[in-house]
Parts: sequence; C-alpha cells; structure tokens
Amino acid sequence: MQDLRVHVEKAVRPVVADQGTKLRMREELYSHLLEVFEEERATGDDEAAAILRANDRLGDPAALTAELQATASRVSWYEGAIDRIVHRQDETEIGHACRLASRYLLAIVPLIIVVVPTVWIIQTLIGSTQKSFLDLVSDSLWFGVPFGVFATAQVFFFTIIAHRMLRQFDKPSWRPRSIGGVFGLCAVSTVFLLVSSFALFSILTGNPRATYELMMPKWLIASSLMPFVMTGFVLARRREIERLEPWSSLEIADET
Repeated sequence: MQDLRVHVEKAVRPVVADQGTKLRMREELYSHLLEVFEEERATGDDEAAAILRANDRLGDPAALTAELQATASRVSWYEGAIDRIVHRQDETEIGHACRLASRYLLAIVPLIIVVVPTVWIIQTLIGSTQKSFLDLVSDSLWFGVPFGVFATAQVFFFTIIAHRMLRQFDKPSWRPRSIGGVFGLCAVSTVFLLVSSFALFSILTGNPRATYELMMPKWLIASSLMPFVMTGFVLARRREIERLEPWSSLEIADET
C-alpha cells in the first residue's frame, strides 16, 4: 500500500536517529497502520476511503515525528545527527565509508574531554597524586589518537570492502558471482587487519619485536575468522537492503 507507506515515511523520515532505529520505527508503524486499514475495509469502505480513514486514525505525521523522536536513545540521536551532517543524496561507496568513519573520529574528542577530568577527579578524591592533570591529558592523547586513527581506518576500509563484497552477489538469489573474488576480498581484509593491528600496538608499546612475538599468534587466529565475519556482514547487509528498498524509493513532498 503505497499511500500507507508514504504516510508512515512522512512521520519517520524527519526523526534524528540511526538507520536501524528508523527502520524499526517504519516497520512497526506500517504494521499497525495495515491493521487499522483492514479494520476500515471491514466496515464496507472502498480502498481509497479506508486509506484516508486509516491515515487519520494513525495521526498527524508531525505529531508522530515528535513522539518517535522522544523514544530514540541519545546514542541513536548522536549517530543520526552525524549522518545528517555528512550524508548526501546519491551517496557513493566512499561517501558511505567516510560517513561511518566520521562517527568514530568525532567521538575521540568528547571521549577524552569526559574521561580525563573524571579520572583526575577520582584521583583527587582518593588522595592519589601519581599523575597530574596534564599527564593524564598527555597519556589520553598518546592512546586515544593512535587508537582513534586505527578505528577510523578500520571502519573506512571494511566499509569499502563490504561494498565490494556485496557486488560479488547477485540479487535476488544472492549467489556469489565469483568464489575467487569473495575469498580475495577476505584475504585483503585479513592482511589489512594484521598490518594495521601490528602498527597500532607497536606504536603504543614502543616495541615492535615484543608486539610481534606476543600478539601475532592471537592475530592469526582472529584473522582466520575474517571470511566468516565478512560473510555474516554481507548477509546482514543484504537483509537490511531488502527491508529498506520499499522505503528508500518513496518520494515525500514535504520532509519537514
């Protein structure tokens, strides 16, 4: 029912929240609206009249938007706010990767701003003077900046890889076009994870040799799981794409 979907989309699209939360809102509202529509049809109304009455019973889209916004968590609002800042229509693969990576990059500064004063206050209250406030800031930057760059690079790279992986599967069967292509992407992901992880811990510890000897066996075990992780991601992303398709194509005249 296109008209019912449009009414739901008018209510959900202006909500500031992450895509997963908004998708759940759409599906729950649409399911409820379908039930209302069937009730109206049962009274003998024709389809057009039943749609109008069902939309009226659901409520004004602007009022629904306010109610839905109140149910969104702060984390969901934060992700949605960043998406609104950096998201563009007809988003490219690189644009999508940049948008997701920006969430982690923008989280570094507020994290340091919150954590450092908190640790310093606790340290002061318990009477410990092992480190000054400036020392805590320095330590936080020493750990936070490399880790932030690492996390941002991981998200960016694996988002690009995920898009390439999705290209290897045909719709609607979602069978792989090339087994070699799938395993090749998994191999590239594994190498990138090993190299970037080694670089990160070498910087943090200042001892590349010790990092190699202590961490490499664990990294090899973790990297061996990469094909399963990537396959699981593709399956989850496939499901999300299928659920979003009926909504992403809707043209809403008034999105305010």
